[in-house]
Amino acid sequence: MVLAVAVLLVACGSTGSSESNTLTGSVSLKNGRWDPGQACRGADGYGDLTGGARVTVTDGAGELLALGSMELGTASGYLHCDLPFTVPDVPESEFYKVTIGNRPEMSYTLAELEAVDWNLALSLG
Repeated sequence: MVLAVAVLLVACGSTGSSESNTLTGSVSLKNGRWDPGQACRGADGYGDLTGGARVTVTDGAGELLALGSMELGTASGYLHCDLPFTVPDVPESEFYKVTIGNRPEMSYTLAELEAVDWNLALSLG
């Protein structure tokens, strides 16, 4: 299972040169069946992706930097469930590892997160 990163051009949290940022984003699940506009969550092998799922950000050495959580998703189409997440107060570091639920960690540099304005668009399925 691979999470693909796409650039979302939404100004949501970069605080420029300050010492901390808010990491936001969403995970789009594309393998279920949901009624558009209804609440949704991961099922089967994606059951860890639901409202309240933990989102962790660590530095390159694995030291915990910040914790956040995923919200319950909203179906954006019959086969798409979009689950937003927020991680406040992420201090600046050269490297980051982001883990959502039980998914494998994803690595980013400070420059990569700044390039997407601290907003990740991820997809699965």
